[in-house]
Formats: sequence, C-alpha cells, structure tokens
Amino acid sequence: MIGRSLRNQIVALGFVLTICPVENVMAQSDMRLLQTSDGQSIMYPFNDGQPAKAYSNGYRVESIKPQFTRANWNPRVNILRWNLTLSVLRPDGCCTVEWEDVTGESRIPLGRNEIKSIEKEVIDKGEEAHVIHVESKGIPISRFSTPWLFSNEGVTLIFRIQLKNDHGEVTVLHQPKNFSDTNKSDLRKNLEANEK
Repeated sequence: MIGRSLRNQIVALGFVLTICPVENVMAQSDMRLLQTSDGQSIMYPFNDGQPAKAYSNGYRVESIKPQFTRANWNPRVNILRWNLTLSVLRPDGCCTVEWEDVTGESRIPLGRNEIKSIEKEVIDKGEEAHVIHVESKGIPISRFSTPWLFSNEGVTLIFRIQLKNDHGEVTVLHQPKNFSDTNKSDLRKNLEANEK
C-alpha cells in the first residue's frame, strides 16, 4: 500500500504509476522508479541492489538469462536468445506467454509461445514447483540491436511478460534484470568465445 504522502506526490507529478507485485519484499528493500518504452512508470522493489522476483496471480518469474547462439540462416551471425523460467502456483491447463523487452525507446518483441504442458521440477533452494520454460526468438547481436551489451556502464533491462490462461484471464508481469559493467564484459567474452 502506498503511503498517503507518496500517493499525493505521485498525483501531484501528474503521471500514472504502477506498483509491481512481487514476492517476499524485505523491509530494507529500496523502491526504484523505472520507465518503460511505452511511457509507463513502474515503482519496483530492489533487494541488495537486485530486482525482486515479479509475482502476480499465481505466476512468479524465477529467472531470465541470456544465451548466445549462431543464426541458422547464417553461421557467421551471433544471435541473442532470452530464456525465461516461470513458476506456476496453479497449473490449471495451458496458457499463452507473450513477452517483450520494454527498455529504452522502443519495444522489442521476444515471442509468443503456446504452452502445452507444465512440468513439476525443483527450483530455487530445493523448492518444487510447476514450471514453464520459454525461449525468445533470436535477436542478431550488434551495437544497433543490442546496444546495452556494448555500453560502458551498468544497465537495468525491463521485460514485460503477459500470460493468458485457458479461461481468458490475463496476467501481466514486469521483471527488471540488472547487468553490471562486469557482467556485460563477461557476456562479451562468452560472445567472443562463441565466434571461434
């Protein structure tokens, strides 16, 4: 719940603010204001500098990880694929997952996946859950299409994930993902190793 003074400040600033639902937010977490490519302002909790896991309506983001591969249509072109893992509290049938990168000035659609089955497996700290794995479409890696990877500073990417169950119920999650300059340097080294 937003305190009255913060709510008044938000209204006074004249913009719409979304408070993202997350799980297990600790008292010492700090809230950060994030801006999406479609102009939406999101107030999001970070714990020890890392974004909390987005959670809503029985869905929780467990991880979003980058993966470098070669393009099938041209083996000299490196592509980036994102791997999304969601845990599902209520595995009540199939769902559709649409997701996109909403960082910066433009949205980057990552894919639309029809989930046919939801398997049970061990996730964080031995906890068992029903899990959905989704892989994004490939994005050719370049300073134009993936500028965050080549910048000299840390970056927070924002992913928008929309889930629609068999009953037509829609759930939207926003999940930030931090990459420090060191993280990005390691990713670029992996990319160079992939090129050999």
